[in-house]
Amino acid sequence: MKMKAFVFFICSLMLPTFCFAQVEQKSVLQSDVSHRYKQAVREGFYKELNNASGLEEGYHGFVDFGYTLGVGDYEFGRFEINTTHGYQFNSHLFVGGGLGFHLMSEYDTPDMNIALDHRKKQLDIPVYGDVRWTIINQKVTPFIDGKIGYYVTNRGGLYGNLAVGCRVSLYNGHGINFSIGYSHEKLEFETFDHFKSQYSMDYRRSKRKLATEGISFKIGYDF
Repeated sequence: MKMKAFVFFICSLMLPTFCFAQVEQKSVLQSDVSHRYKQAVREGFYKELNNASGLEEGYHGFVDFGYTLGVGDYEFGRFEINTTHGYQFNSHLFVGGGLGFHLMSEYDTPDMNIALDHRKKQLDIPVYGDVRWTIINQKVTPFIDGKIGYYVTNRGGLYGNLAVGCRVSLYNGHGINFSIGYSHEKLEFETFDHFKSQYSMDYRRSKRKLATEGISFKIGYDF
């Protein structure tokens, strides 16, 4: 009995020490986790400051939607969707390529009983190379973008677009883009050739590639 009483006495003395050690260890662990979390937040904050635009080296993609207003000799509109993919070399330079889906409006030479040039409403698909220069490394930054390629449908020709715009950085390298640009294209038209005879109003048309121009307005998302 004396031995049991002695063991009980020793345990009663050690129990508060053991409990205090457990509480202290838990407090140390919580403090360490809190310190690591705060450190990670600080590192992320400074990284964001050092890379304000969020543009880092690696894969980068774009999707944009827009409308091109025809100017010059052929004033007809085009609704556009373009997707571009490539490599972001640093916070400024992007090089890649892509394709577009351009829904062209129907065109007839205005103010003529018989249109000199005619083009029906149709979908044209350009394939192009793209170079973009983001001017400053900020959350909101201007950029210059140039595309050059070729229409692979409807016996089309050259496609080119030079645009300037503004990019607003969102998160994790994503952003929203607004731009205005100038487009130059070679498209196939049906052009009046000649009347079949001097006694008939029937006529023939021949197919020709003609240069068209437009002013493009686009909004896009990059990732």
